[in-house]
Amino acid sequence: MNRLENFYKTTLKLHDQLKRVRNNEKKADKLARINILIEKRAHLMSQVAPPFSKEEKKMINELIKFNEEIQNTLNELLTDESAEKGDVYAYQTHSPRPEKRQEMFIYR
Repeated sequence: MNRLENFYKTTLKLHDQLKRVRNNEKKADKLARINILIEKRAHLMSQVAPPFSKEEKKMINELIKFNEEIQNTLNELLTDESAEKGDVYAYQTHSPRPEKRQEMFIYR
């Protein structure tokens, strides 16, 4: 399996886990697993490099859509958690397009 496929599969797992957390009371446990996926995804992303085939470019476009959903869900979850606990959360989003990467901080 190539590096982009590993990154894609990890992104799908992250996306799926985030959907589950929204509807679950055991957020702390789920957020710990999500953090592991975010770290794994960041590592895999560092290994993804051009040139890309036509199929890989299609996969990257799908990843960009998933990444936007992931960012929105993380923002919602971390805002909710911060409001509940008064904590500060930080995470870095990892987009296939470097200009879309950003670090997010949510304060309470």
